[in-house]
Amino acid sequence: MNAEVATMTNRAAPLQAGPQLQWEVEQFLYREAWLLDEKRYEDWLGLLAEDLVYQMPMQVDRLRRDERRYKVPDDVMIYNDNVALLTVRVRRLQSGTAWSEDPPSRVRRLVCNVQIANGDQPDTLTVTSAFAVYVSRLNEGSTLFSGQRQDVLRRQAGGDWRIAKRVIITDQSVNPGNNLTLFL
Repeated sequence: MNAEVATMTNRAAPLQAGPQLQWEVEQFLYREAWLLDEKRYEDWLGLLAEDLVYQMPMQVDRLRRDERRYKVPDDVMIYNDNVALLTVRVRRLQSGTAWSEDPPSRVRRLVCNVQIANGDQPDTLTVTSAFAVYVSRLNEGSTLFSGQRQDVLRRQAGGDWRIAKRVIITDQSVNPGNNLTLFL
């Protein structure tokens, strides 16, 4: 596991955030989920920091005595994107040539169990949340993705939050869907 993912998965205890900060962060995450559900991808890209790191390491099932949860360093991640790559993925979805999304999937994202900790840098928070993403398309069976997102949120000069880093830890070690065109 690379150092960045190790840092995100070995987290300190949650910060006892005041109700205003807790509400603000939760509303930010709920708005992000709504934007993605409504396929407002341009608006979603606006929530991302320019130096974003967006990762989803491959999970492997191991025996209990083996504490490694991820593949060894330098193995392929399912996602290892930045803003430029996410923008290309959005453009492809908007182009009409993404056959796996024509017609578009019906998607519903649920975000819960939001825990906040102080970030490593000023004006940052480390936020852990649980997610469930329900996907249905055509007459195919539905698919459910679930897991945990470990985010670094950075407050901008105007007071708005941006996602500076996201590590997605799925509960599944095998992708349950036919494609991974969605954003988690």
